[in-house]
Amino acid sequence: MRDVNPQRLASAVAALLVIGAASVHAADEAAERLFAVQVKPLLAERCFVCHGQDQNAILGGLDLTSRDAMLRGGASARPALRPGNAGASLLYSAVLRKDPKLQMPPKDSDRLTQEQVWQIRDWIDAGAPWPDAEAERRYVQDDLADARTAAGVIVPTSGGLSDDWTNRRYKEDDLWAFRPLSQAEPPGTGAEHPVDAFIERKLADAGLAPASRADKRMLIRRASFDLTGLPPTPEQVEAFLRDDSAAAWRKVVDRLLESPQYGEQWGRHWLDVVRYADTAGYSNDWERSNAWRYRDYVIRSLNSDKPYDRFVLEQLAGDILDPDSPEMRVATGYLRMGPWEHTGMMQKVASRQLYLDDITNSVGESFLSLPLRCAKCHDHKFDPIPTRDYYRIYAVFETTQLAELPVEFIEGENRNYFEQERARLEQLLAAAESDVAKIEAKEEQAARAWCAERGIEYQPREKLKDKPEGEKPPRHIGLTIDDLGYFKVRRNDAKIWGRRLERYQPMAHSVYEGPVKHENSERLRMPEPEEMRGLPPESHILSGGSVYSKGDRVTPGVLSAVPVSYDPAPSGRRHEVPSTMTGRRLALARWIASPENPLSTRSIVNRIWQYHFGRGLAENANNLGKMGKKPTHPELLDWLARRFAQDGWSLKQMHRLLMTSEAYQRADRPTDQEEVAQRDPNNDLLSYFRPRRLTAEELRDSMLAVSGELNP
Repeated sequence: MRDVNPQRLASAVAALLVIGAASVHAADEAAERLFAVQVKPLLAERCFVCHGQDQNAILGGLDLTSRDAMLRGGASARPALRPGNAGASLLYSAVLRKDPKLQMPPKDSDRLTQEQVWQIRDWIDAGAPWPDAEAERRYVQDDLADARTAAGVIVPTSGGLSDDWTNRRYKEDDLWAFRPLSQAEPPGTGAEHPVDAFIERKLADAGLAPASRADKRMLIRRASFDLTGLPPTPEQVEAFLRDDSAAAWRKVVDRLLESPQYGEQWGRHWLDVVRYADTAGYSNDWERSNAWRYRDYVIRSLNSDKPYDRFVLEQLAGDILDPDSPEMRVATGYLRMGPWEHTGMMQKVASRQLYLDDITNSVGESFLSLPLRCAKCHDHKFDPIPTRDYYRIYAVFETTQLAELPVEFIEGENRNYFEQERARLEQLLAAAESDVAKIEAKEEQAARAWCAERGIEYQPREKLKDKPEGEKPPRHIGLTIDDLGYFKVRRNDAKIWGRRLERYQPMAHSVYEGPVKHENSERLRMPEPEEMRGLPPESHILSGGSVYSKGDRVTPGVLSAVPVSYDPAPSGRRHEVPSTMTGRRLALARWIASPENPLSTRSIVNRIWQYHFGRGLAENANNLGKMGKKPTHPELLDWLARRFAQDGWSLKQMHRLLMTSEAYQRADRPTDQEEVAQRDPNNDLLSYFRPRRLTAEELRDSMLAVSGELNP
């Protein structure tokens, strides 16, 4: 054996020690970075509010805001932390939630994700280091310098209420709906139809065979109910069965799309989305006598295949697009569909806020498939929607005022039986007013007698309101309890019939732009020109969602996380909404109706798919955010959204595209039931057509249709 050089041996040992020390230092630094970037923000978001944020009210005596406090533990006198041993640490046991007596956070809906639990475990096993403030700041700044890391991606927005939220990281998969549409093209699977190309590729990857085509009787029934809500007639079925041409199916689809019942069926879908109602909700549930004009506008728009981008613009800002057009005034009835009333029982600013909150959220759900109300009181818990953005959209509608406006009738509006119905209501109104007058006369007679006995000149009670009770007739004098009950009922009947008569007047349930006027909800009218003067309102973030707690000022705007440039400016500037009295809604509508807006294009295409296939490609059609289910075929959804805009935003063309696919024409039973049940139990891959239940309207209309009693 060769002699070992002691000097060389010492040098080698020293080098190994340096390498070892460097490795230990790197491991410590990685653990400190994990704590600063991941663990501490997680504790601050989920734990500090009960365990340390308020030092005078710490639950269970357990303070989690420092390492020393964790080591001391809480009222149980057991340390929450055992550095180097996550399995023995109460903190880790609590977030694991395996012990029913120790589960944190306490709400099951707030439980940490598996990845977050592992982060806490890894930090504890690494010794639970807690860097000082300067080191923590350095780690965070280093992390922020890289917008995309293994922990996720930072989304630029208008800014949250805290730096922690503004710099929050999101998983790329959770942001799919906010990202620009992909440029995916139909894969080369040999399928003749582009929709089938996307679907058959996934079926092939899963080793599943598509079902055969459905028989012709099933197909024409499926198409008829989908497009018109009615069963096919025996003559239509026989004609389709006899037609052996290659174009037979296309002719059926085209015929149904040209049916006036198409607009009624698909108009109903849209009216459900926007919550169409003929009354205003809440306790009084006032009549919306002219709401039918908006309903008919929707039906006309769909039957004429109005481009969807124009459909959006008209409903949100038709009165700004063309103030002199009756059609545009009627279209903005969309802005009146939510529940609303204002009476003396509520503060004016509170009822106004209810309207603004409702329309802000409705715009999010209807056109973007995003519930915006989740960001009203705090920055959104899951999606990149800061509270500031909620109030920027809220500010768009602060100059929108409600009114029933004089709007002449439009050619094509259904005014059949107007005269007969008006005459019937006038009879009902006259009868109610007669009953009210009889009871009022009875009261007046008793009041006159009371005055005569005391030598007091009779005057109507309303003229004596300032006199003490002994110097004027008692209220409701001469009336029995039955009289009072009947009087109240018949007086309300008179209000109802009088309001309902407005249905036959050239009025529209609509809006106008101007300063805020808190009108009583029984009767809303456009104010006189001199009442329309004023400055645009100031808009604020409302702290905690309270209208009485104004925070930072905001200007009207859109969702800052959605990368849509200003249209039509070629400069690529971000979309801007004016702060002037007029034009706010039009700017918002143009942003929504932009072909660059990935939310709005995905939203409408997903809705169309849902009504044809029983379930959207993204299953939660009103929520494309993180808490909704992710699309089963994301590339297909994006391709359809791009194709929709390229085809001129034509709904009918999208129907044709989907219904001529093999996926739509498949039988409702899989080729291999056991194989599909094992590999795709929810039929996410669409190997067969999923049957759907008929709606209540379709069932009723079908019975009337086959019995010959349906009034079209």
